Amino acid sequence: MVLIALIVLLASTAFAQGKSPDMTIFGFRLGDKLTLPECAYIKKMMIYTENDSAPCYERFYNFREMKQQTIPPVNETIQILFPFGNAPSIMAGRKAIAQVVSGKLESISFNVMGLEFRDRDQVLSALKDKYGEPSRIQKEAKQNSFNASVSSLTVDWSFVDLTVSLQDVVTDKIDSGLVNIDTAKGSAYRVSLQNRYDTGPKL
Repeated sequence: MVLIALIVLLASTAFAQGKSPDMTIFGFRLGDKLTLPECAYIKKMMIYTENDSAPCYERFYNFREMKQQTIPPVNETIQILFPFGNAPSIMAGRKAIAQVVSGKLESISFNVMGLEFRDRDQVLSALKDKYGEPSRIQKEAKQNSFNASVSSLTVDWSFVDLTVSLQDVVTDKIDSGLVNIDTAKGSAYRVSLQNRYDTGPKL
């Protein structure tokens, strides 16, 4: 049985790594230059209006830094905002997080509803339809708000130039999941950011 399971795992991994993945996410192609416009904002109040009629991006920096405001994102984490009533159905909310590397869109992450609010098979099925069978599935026991034990999943798809990861539980309340989709450059940029945050003083 162990040998059979290993053969199945290797076969699924080979399929994922050998297949050329679809690099488009919500109509945006990873690896291409960022062409989204910046969302409308009110300069005096230093806030975004968040009522744009088409997808746009928001920046995290302080609006007082007006010199930076005129420079398009080069190496930066941004938010992609979708119009009211027009966000992708797989997402929870209207915003996705994106990594821009050398002016190109290299990574998109978005939240999905957690186990308490939706059938996780819907998200997993949508990702399988797009990327094929996963390279890895890891199960872990979690407790919901009623202290009942549920099985959470971490699912990965590995390609030569793309990685996709689904965590269907990312909070203790199991009410939120997360999908990360990265090119190799996006993944490296994400790691560099994490390493930057981890270089502070130790306890």
